[in-house]
Amino acid sequence: EGLYSVPHLFAMLVYWIAFMGCQAGTEVSKATRDSATLTPIGTIPRSFGVSAISFSNQDPDLGLSGDMYGYVTAFRLDTLREVWRSERIAATLEHMAFSPDGEQAIVVGNRGTIFTIEPQSGARIMDFIGHAHIIQCVAFSPDGRYVATGSSDATVMLWDAETGIDTHIFTEWSGSQVRTLAFSQDGRFLAAGISEELAIYNLTTFQKTKSINLGELWVEEMLFSPGMEFVALIGWFNGGSNDAIIMDVE
Repeated sequence: EGLYSVPHLFAMLVYWIAFMGCQAGTEVSKATRDSATLTPIGTIPRSFGVSAISFSNQDPDLGLSGDMYGYVTAFRLDTLREVWRSERIAATLEHMAFSPDGEQAIVVGNRGTIFTIEPQSGARIMDFIGHAHIIQCVAFSPDGRYVATGSSDATVMLWDAETGIDTHIFTEWSGSQVRTLAFSQDGRFLAAGISEELAIYNLTTFQKTKSINLGELWVEEMLFSPGMEFVALIGWFNGGSNDAIIMDVE
């Protein structure tokens, strides 16, 4: 038995995505064991204009940030020092994610920008070509085999993480924006926050198995519960208020 029940762990994750979705990337905080409070420990290097941030699940002190000016910066949480900074990329960086094994990270932004990098050195590994507009979100499958990207061009693309070849394209209704993505823990399903809709795709049949109208809620971050029967969402309403909800997707 662990220190926390599954519902408690899920509640902690909901709190965490709410924190990560709302913080501006300028200050790093440490959560207490019950995640009731956050204690600031310092400011990350090159934090002005940060628009994306991610942490390695293999090296807990290694983080990456991307900014609106087109730079990726690696930093250490134990020292709050810069490790490397990339050359300028001609794009505003929107999102990034580490692979499950921590061997690479993927960075996305506007102008169809998608590429993988080696986190320790910053060496650019591979470019992914396909989206026409801003890529707003990216996620690795739990086994690291696939990468999913979502764009303001109304598409969700599934890529082979090793070759960079797109394996499937989910096309949504014209004018929609794919704002956030999350794989289920077993890798069988992909959830997408699409404007005011929550879509669930089956990655065995490549079919949309569920579509939930979220009203006026635009989703910014989400994740599956460990049992995969719920999805936790945070977002904002057109009226300006923020909210966090849990959806039953069974």
